[in-house]
Amino acid sequence: MVCSCCAVGGPRVLVEEGGQVNVGLTCLRRDSRGFTLVELLVVIAIIGILAAIIALNAFRAVEKSKISRTIRDMTALKSAVLAFYADVGFFPADPEPWHQDPGLGVKPDTVTYRADTIAAMGLTEQEYRDRLNSRWQGPYLDFSLTQKTAWGGRYDYECWPGQGIFVTIHEIPEASADKLAELSPFEVYYKGQDDVNPSLHKVTLKITDWIY
Repeated sequence: MVCSCCAVGGPRVLVEEGGQVNVGLTCLRRDSRGFTLVELLVVIAIIGILAAIIALNAFRAVEKSKISRTIRDMTALKSAVLAFYADVGFFPADPEPWHQDPGLGVKPDTVTYRADTIAAMGLTEQEYRDRLNSRWQGPYLDFSLTQKTAWGGRYDYECWPGQGIFVTIHEIPEASADKLAELSPFEVYYKGQDDVNPSLHKVTLKITDWIY
């Protein structure tokens, strides 16, 4: 009996000397060798490349969501300071310390205000407090500015009499600061190294113009 599958390209059958043809199971053996080291390295490299691409896209998606949240916060803040002004007749003065809520998301009787900002607004501290106590109808925000930013830093509300209302977003990675400045619908007053954490950046946005 001759096995014709021994020939290259031959049919996988057994041919007996008498001419009878039978299917030969012994010749249906597959090549059972495993992956070579080179093949394994190629597979590992491909998996690594795919993982890197997925991780990069995931990081970009997370950063995009952080920027979107920040813009939503600033939009809500603009509405809040304008509502505060409509009720009270002036913008909130700078709080002390700087990272406190100026009475937008919390009651103003819990806030300490900077006397120099109040004076620059043409008011005495007593006048400022009296008008707050009689006219404040807040809260105007559904969150407090003491909350952490999307990057874990702090918001810094600043009232600049004669110029407008500004908010600084502290401790942002440089690439995210660049993207926030690019996408922000608000005027970018400053973008650069953060004085709170010099290894990171900050962005100062002008939320609204001063109202005379």
